[in-house]
Amino acid sequence: MTLMVWGALSFLGFAWLASIVYNVAPEAVSIGNSLPLEKWGWKGFLVFGLLAFFSIPMWIGWTFASRCQAVLAERLFK
Repeated sequence: MTLMVWGALSFLGFAWLASIVYNVAPEAVSIGNSLPLEKWGWKGFLVFGLLAFFSIPMWIGWTFASRCQAVLAERLFK
């Protein structure tokens, strides 16, 4: 039962971070490509730094959730 709770929580965390990254990244990349690097300023670097920072726990949450799902499927259905 605990494994289901941890898996569900990590999936919800992944989904929340993924929605942020997937909504912000395309527009940030198009704006970043249209401006030279010296005109980005600190806000441009901050946006891309936050996107990179959010992608790491997003990957960890997805990996943990998929591993919990695999363990539960092995225990319950085999």
